[in-house]
Amino acid sequence: RRIGSDPVSAGEAIRGAVARAARRQAARAGKWCSAEREAIRSLSVKAFAEPWPERPAAKRQEREKWPHFCRNGRSLVGTRYWVASPPMSKISRRAGLEGAAEASGPTAVIDTFRAFSTTAYLLDAGVTRLILTDGLDEARRIAASLDHALLCGEDGSRPPDDFDLGNSPTEVLQRTDLPGRTVVMRTSAGTRCVAAAVAGGAGPVYAASLVVAGATACALADEPTVTLVSSGGSVTVPNDEDEHTGDLIAGIVGGHTPDYAAVVDAVRAGTGTARLRATPWIDDRDIDHCLMVDKFDFAMEAAMSDGLLTLSPN
Repeated sequence: RRIGSDPVSAGEAIRGAVARAARRQAARAGKWCSAEREAIRSLSVKAFAEPWPERPAAKRQEREKWPHFCRNGRSLVGTRYWVASPPMSKISRRAGLEGAAEASGPTAVIDTFRAFSTTAYLLDAGVTRLILTDGLDEARRIAASLDHALLCGEDGSRPPDDFDLGNSPTEVLQRTDLPGRTVVMRTSAGTRCVAAAVAGGAGPVYAASLVVAGATACALADEPTVTLVSSGGSVTVPNDEDEHTGDLIAGIVGGHTPDYAAVVDAVRAGTGTARLRATPWIDDRDIDHCLMVDKFDFAMEAAMSDGLLTLSPN
């Protein structure tokens, strides 16, 4: 294609050609392509000079309609994931314990403030085994049966006196003894909803929040049906931060380009943020940690292991 003699136009055209070639390389591989930037760096002139092979019109239209990239929020221009197939998922929305128990098939249980933000920070900090429980006594019993296990969580948003950690990303970031440890976690909404979803036969079940939204969406993108459960609030009035997170995940799975800034602004202006700020024993820094969209590049899958509900990075 002629790109003219203007150096700015020529530069934009060349960058566009390289980006398109990276997409072609990912599509030919037929799998997730992490680090679009690395793919671009690895291309030779020959790789993007070769024409895309002719395909039926329907295939060409499919390719033009899709791709979609979901941002990895480690930086504003961070790594992106490539989805090499068109969105086909039918998405159902549920809320609360009842909604979690009714979930079927691939499911993401959302608790952005704060359970499944805290779990992501725990796993990133090096926790090797993260066990979710429905009740406080169950958590205590399991922790007592394991060597050097830590208790984490809350009851009514306040950590019990005998727990080692509250449901707080800020507390997790302040600990230096987490690598290699086992953590048993119970929260009022998130862990209980995951337990209800798994007990009800849903699967695979992912724990989701804004900090792992993109990776969770990528894990669900190839599923024909997806259930999103907002764990906080009630069946009729779910927490707004979980609903905004669900909207973001559903949009990515559905092939729409997300507006990350709008999601963060909506959550900051919502009742969930106001509730946390008004609670004197909750550190305000938790809000910022929970709103770091796509900070982590793993999804968190819940599954039974040795009779215990365990959350693992995926």
